[in-house]
Amino acid sequence: MKWCLIFLLLIGLSAANSCTAEESRLPNRRDCIVRIDMHWKEITGMNDDRERVIGDLNRAISMAAASGGPNYDVSQSIPPERNVVFLQFKDDCADRAKMADELSSYVMEAVANSPPLIVSREVIDPGVDTIDVWGPSWADPPD
Repeated sequence: MKWCLIFLLLIGLSAANSCTAEESRLPNRRDCIVRIDMHWKEITGMNDDRERVIGDLNRAISMAAASGGPNYDVSQSIPPERNVVFLQFKDDCADRAKMADELSSYVMEAVANSPPLIVSREVIDPGVDTIDVWGPSWADPPD
């Protein structure tokens, strides 16, 4: 009986330790966020058509994998100023800039009249002014 209790205790400690180790490997949200700058000034005569192009950009990012583009699990946010796109990747966050480069190259080819899209290498904090996706894929809780 004593051995049985010790065995159960060891299994419980091992399970708790593996959960803690898994949680510690999760990235913080800021380690998964990228800002893409939309350079509208390089596209002349786009003021009237800008919202349509933004809608097309949004759909191209959402549907990239289904349309033959890069296949990434990513959330996106386009703030009201309409000059940037924030992406928050769920996996492989260390490669977020490379994945954002691939995705933006695909989108610029897929969307007619797309402005040049430049991926920023700055660290972006999650929030209502950027992107605020949270869940079990990231170590930090929502604000």
